Amino acid sequence: MNNWLLKIKTAYWTFQGRRKYRRKQYSEALTYFENVTGAGPVSSVVLAYVGFCLARLERYDEALESYQRALQGNATFGPPKLFSGLALTLALPAFFTENRT
Repeated sequence: MNNWLLKIKTAYWTFQGRRKYRRKQYSEALTYFENVTGAGPVSSVVLAYVGFCLARLERYDEALESYQRALQGNATFGPPKLFSGLALTLALPAFFTENRT
Protein backbone atom coordinates (compact mmCIF):
# COMPACT_ATOMS: atom_id res chain seq x y z
CA MET A 1 0.00 0.00 0.00
CA ASN A 2 1.23 3.49 -0.81
CA ASN A 3 2.54 5.46 2.15
CA TRP A 4 0.20 8.41 1.50
CA LEU A 5 -2.80 6.10 1.21
CA LEU A 6 -1.89 4.44 4.52
CA LYS A 7 -1.66 7.86 6.19
CA ILE A 8 -5.10 8.79 4.91
CA LYS A 9 -6.60 5.50 6.09
CA THR A 10 -5.03 5.72 9.55
CA ALA A 11 -6.23 9.32 9.93
CA TYR A 12 -9.74 8.23 8.94
CA TRP A 13 -9.71 5.26 11.32
CA THR A 14 -8.42 7.43 14.16
CA PHE A 15 -11.11 10.05 13.51
CA GLN A 16 -13.86 7.42 13.37
CA GLY A 17 -12.54 5.67 16.48
CA ARG A 18 -12.59 8.89 18.48
CA ARG A 19 -16.06 9.69 17.15
CA LYS A 20 -17.40 6.27 18.17
CA TYR A 21 -15.70 6.57 21.58
CA ARG A 22 -17.37 9.94 22.24
CA ARG A 23 -20.70 8.33 21.36
CA LYS A 24 -19.98 5.53 23.85
CA GLN A 25 -19.85 2.92 21.10
CA TYR A 26 -16.74 1.34 22.58
CA SER A 27 -16.71 -1.92 20.66
CA GLU A 28 -16.97 -0.12 17.33
CA ALA A 29 -14.35 2.43 18.39
CA LEU A 30 -12.00 -0.38 19.34
CA THR A 31 -12.35 -1.88 15.86
CA TYR A 32 -11.24 1.38 14.26
CA PHE A 33 -8.32 1.82 16.67
CA GLU A 34 -7.22 -1.77 16.10
CA ASN A 35 -7.16 -1.05 12.36
CA VAL A 36 -4.71 1.76 13.11
CA THR A 37 -2.51 -0.40 15.35
CA GLY A 38 -2.38 -3.13 12.71
CA ALA A 39 -1.36 -0.73 9.95
CA GLY A 40 2.14 0.03 11.21
CA PRO A 41 3.73 2.44 13.69
CA VAL A 42 1.13 3.94 15.96
CA SER A 43 1.06 6.92 18.31
CA SER A 44 0.79 6.55 22.04
CA VAL A 45 -2.50 8.43 21.93
CA VAL A 46 -4.08 5.71 19.78
CA LEU A 47 -2.77 3.05 22.15
CA ALA A 48 -4.28 4.99 25.04
CA TYR A 49 -7.64 5.05 23.29
CA VAL A 50 -7.38 1.30 22.74
CA GLY A 51 -6.89 0.99 26.50
CA PHE A 52 -9.83 3.27 27.24
CA CYS A 53 -12.11 1.20 24.99
CA LEU A 54 -10.91 -2.07 26.51
CA ALA A 55 -11.50 -0.75 30.03
CA ARG A 56 -15.02 0.37 29.11
CA LEU A 57 -15.62 -3.14 27.72
CA GLU A 58 -14.37 -4.56 31.05
CA ARG A 59 -11.32 -6.16 29.44
CA TYR A 60 -9.09 -4.75 32.16
CA ASP A 61 -5.96 -6.86 31.70
CA GLU A 62 -5.79 -5.97 28.02
CA ALA A 63 -6.46 -2.32 28.87
CA LEU A 64 -3.48 -2.24 31.22
CA GLU A 65 -1.26 -3.80 28.55
CA SER A 66 -2.34 -1.13 26.08
CA TYR A 67 -1.66 1.64 28.61
CA GLN A 68 1.80 0.21 29.26
CA ARG A 69 2.54 0.11 25.52
CA ALA A 70 1.36 3.71 25.23
CA LEU A 71 3.70 4.84 27.99
CA GLN A 72 6.67 2.85 26.70
CA GLY A 73 6.27 3.96 23.10
CA ASN A 74 6.48 7.74 23.30
CA ALA A 75 5.36 9.21 26.60
CA THR A 76 6.11 12.75 25.49
CA PHE A 77 3.59 12.67 22.65
CA GLY A 78 0.03 13.58 23.52
CA PRO A 79 -1.75 15.65 26.10
CA PRO A 80 0.07 15.67 29.46
CA LYS A 81 -3.17 14.98 31.35
CA LEU A 82 -3.68 11.84 29.28
CA PHE A 83 -0.32 10.41 30.27
CA SER A 84 -0.56 11.42 33.91
CA GLY A 85 -3.90 9.58 33.93
CA LEU A 86 -2.26 6.52 32.39
CA ALA A 87 0.51 6.62 34.97
CA LEU A 88 -2.07 6.81 37.75
CA THR A 89 -3.94 3.87 36.24
CA LEU A 90 -0.77 1.81 36.15
CA ALA A 91 0.04 2.77 39.73
CA LEU A 92 -3.35 1.53 40.92
CA PRO A 93 -3.89 -1.87 39.24
CA ALA A 94 -5.86 -3.03 42.26
CA PHE A 95 -8.60 -0.61 41.23
CA PHE A 96 -9.40 -2.77 38.22
CA THR A 97 -9.31 -6.10 40.03
CA GLU A 98 -11.41 -4.87 42.96
CA ASN A 99 -14.15 -3.48 40.69
CA ARG A 100 -14.73 -6.55 38.54
CA THR A 101 -17.93 -7.60 40.30
